[in-house]
Amino acid sequence: MKIDALATPALVIDAGRLGLPFRQALFVDATVISSRAQWSVADAGLKAFGMDHGNPEAEGAKVWFCSDEHVTFDPPRSVADRLRLVPAHVDPTMAYHEQVHLVSGDDVLETWPVDLRGW
Repeated sequence: MKIDALATPALVIDAGRLGLPFRQALFVDATVISSRAQWSVADAGLKAFGMDHGNPEAEGAKVWFCSDEHVTFDPPRSVADRLRLVPAHVDPTMAYHEQVHLVSGDDVLETWPVDLRGW
C-alpha cells in the first residue's frame, strides 16, 4: 500500500495550481441530515474541525458556516448523501478524533488510532 500525503490542504491546493502530482489525503466525511431548497446541513461542525484557519471546504459545494455539530452548505444534496470535507487546519482536526480510517473508494482498508486526543 502506498500513501501519499502533504501536511496541509493549503499545500495541496498550491501543489495542484503548480501542476505538482499531489492530491488531498485527509478528509472528514459527513452525512447530510437535512436539506432545503437553497441549502443542506451535514453532521460535522466546530467539534470536528480545527477552525483557526477558517471553514472546511468541499468540492462542488460552498460552505456557508459551521455550528457546533453541523455544517451548512450549498448546493443542496439529498438526506443521507455523504459530503467529503477538507479541513482548513489538519493538526487540530486530527486531535479531535480518536481514529483515522484509510479508505479506497468506499472500502475501509485500515483503521489507525490517533494519539493526539486532548492535544
